[in-house]
Amino acid sequence: MWKNVLGILSLILLLSGQSFAQAGFEKWDERYSLINLAELLDSEQHYADSIEAISGKEAHYFRAGKYRFAATYLGLKRRLDAKVMKSMQYVLGRTVGDPGQLEELLEHEYLFQAGDVRFWAPMQRQLEAPFAEEVRNGDTVLLYCLFLNEHSGSGLYNTFLVSEFLKK
Repeated sequence: MWKNVLGILSLILLLSGQSFAQAGFEKWDERYSLINLAELLDSEQHYADSIEAISGKEAHYFRAGKYRFAATYLGLKRRLDAKVMKSMQYVLGRTVGDPGQLEELLEHEYLFQAGDVRFWAPMQRQLEAPFAEEVRNGDTVLLYCLFLNEHSGSGLYNTFLVSEFLKK
């Protein structure tokens, strides 16, 4: 009898925990627009090309946004590229936050693929341990990212800073 009661209570706790977790991601879903990564990057490249045609390659602009999309982890991580960090700090400082916080927040970037697009994405340091525990090479994850876009004489940077993830 007690085994049945404990089994039912365990099942209830397990299911309620899943609903709490899902409720948390519903809030994330409200804040991060679902996108097609290839379409967004094509649009950004088209815009950069049109600005360059009018104002030249030295034209400078930036923007930030919050997006979510599915991607496959390709099993590689590396130290964050210094040029990417500099671009993120520039955009963050002019849009949504304090650029100095990135030094402590970021160390590595991870290789992902979404459709035909391969990209390196910096990940917040506090997510790295859970990511390593939960995600393996070839796994699909839903990435919640702060998008930091900058065009300058140094080129076009489309950086997806991983703020959260959900293994599919």
